[in-house]
Parts: sequence; structure tokens; C-alpha cells
Amino acid sequence: MPELAPKARRFLATLQALVKADDRQQIAGMIRYPLNVYSAKRHRRISNPGAFVSGYPVLFSPAVKKAIEQQSPECLFGNWQGVMIGNGEVWFEEGPDGTMKIKTLNQ
Repeated sequence: MPELAPKARRFLATLQALVKADDRQQIAGMIRYPLNVYSAKRHRRISNPGAFVSGYPVLFSPAVKKAIEQQSPECLFGNWQGVMIGNGEVWFEEGPDGTMKIKTLNQ
């Protein structure tokens, strides 16, 4: 996956800046819907940007934000499932159109 590394690093830098700015609308545009969200108690799917924005405080919990903010671009992990931030709190991948999108949150 070395060919995806520069694109993944740029995606991470953008996401980090948007999380720091608390720009929920722009982050909503970085999501592949439906977004899979897993927690210890349940699995749910966020179907659209409006649902993401309204659920943002819960979806992007302090732990998820911390994982994003502390992720080093040089230490991103990628495999056939996509690219992982932190210990799997966030997974993103390149779509058929070449754009990177977040596909899964693990809370």
C-alpha cells in the first residue's frame, strides 16, 4: 500500500485540522455512508451527513478525537481493510472515485 501512503497522510492532516477546529460539517463530508459505528454495547449505522452532524458529540467521543489528534502520519497502519487511526478507533479507505473516506468508528 505504499502508493496510498501520501494520500492517507494528507487525509489524516485534513481530518486532524477539522477535529481541532470542531468543524462537524466538513468532517461529515469525509464520511462514507452508511458509517459503521461499533461500541461495547452495540453496532449502529449512521446513514447521512445530517445524522452524523447531530450525533457528532457522541460519535467523535473524547477517545476518538484523542486518537485522531495524536496519530503520527508516519505511523499509519494499512491493510486490506483500509487505513487505521490509533488502535482502530477510526478506519478509512480509498473509494472507487479515488477519494478517501471514513468508513468505521470503534468507540
